[in-house]
Amino acid sequence: KDNWELVIALLEQQEIPSAEIEHIVSVLDNQGGTLEHRLEKVSVVNGVEFINDSKATVPEASLAAVNLYNKKNMILLLGGLSKGVDRKYLVSQLFDVKKIICFGQESEELLALCDEFGVNSQACETLDKAFFNACEVAQEGDTILLSPSGSSFDLYKNYLERGEHFKKLVRAKK
Repeated sequence: KDNWELVIALLEQQEIPSAEIEHIVSVLDNQGGTLEHRLEKVSVVNGVEFINDSKATVPEASLAAVNLYNKKNMILLLGGLSKGVDRKYLVSQLFDVKKIICFGQESEELLALCDEFGVNSQACETLDKAFFNACEVAQEGDTILLSPSGSSFDLYKNYLERGEHFKKLVRAKK
């Protein structure tokens, strides 16, 4: 799905007038509708779609991204630092995803939240391990979504570096 769909949903939720939304959509369309590290479709490998949403550093952005896809076929890579933001509500809304793989410094805390809400999940120290485990679980028709809902500073310089690393992992899978 294109990034503008997420933008529209968020703007409508904020009750932005439709004329302003139409202007924003036209700007995105003129840019090809895709922004790097924001619901960026990286590739489809063996029928598995890989989406880079590394820019999603807050729970609201990750939840909006997840809701654009079929949750039953989604493997979500969740991680990064919460910066004191409670991710409990986010995880409570993810009970029907295929699997959440938590990574990074707060992976065990995220895993505990997943366990609390009965979400199929596991924890990994690094994005590399999380990616490998996601690929092991993924089947044709699944989506692997990197939408961490946290900052990247536990493992990376910024979300750009995290997103580039994810894309490198996907390219190596081809």
